Amino acid sequence: MKQLFGGVLLAGLIVAVLLVVPFLANRSGGDGWVVLAEGRPGFGRGEYRTEVATTEGDYASLWKELNISEQMPDIDFDTHVVFSFGIAESGNCQKTFEGFESSREVFEPIFNDNKPTFGVCTNEARIVSIVVSIERSRLPTGPFIIERGEHS
Repeated sequence: MKQLFGGVLLAGLIVAVLLVVPFLANRSGGDGWVVLAEGRPGFGRGEYRTEVATTEGDYASLWKELNISEQMPDIDFDTHVVFSFGIAESGNCQKTFEGFESSREVFEPIFNDNKPTFGVCTNEARIVSIVVSIERSRLPTGPFIIERGEHS
């Protein structure tokens, strides 16, 4: 019986690792930013829009409204801001957040079109959300424009 219990416990640990490690491994980051969640079908509002969370309450509401199943990472809102970007992508050429350009008055997110998972990029478009935490010190000071131009 003791051996069976140990086997069940080991199996449970293996399942937990298999569920958690891919989520953590898929997080990307750069100088002053980290991707918290990347949407795929069933995740997000399905709208091409940008949202900003500057408080824990805004962040919790955004996380819930975007229907994200993963646990919400802790964010220090004294030093960080959370952005949600709704982006259009091909079903087999998924975009990734690559960083941003920031000047005195403009903040522009940069997305990269990845190579197709098979064949060529298809013409259909779907709207997905990418949620990113960015250090406040990396953003323009004072009022600024979030520009969604050629990079998104």
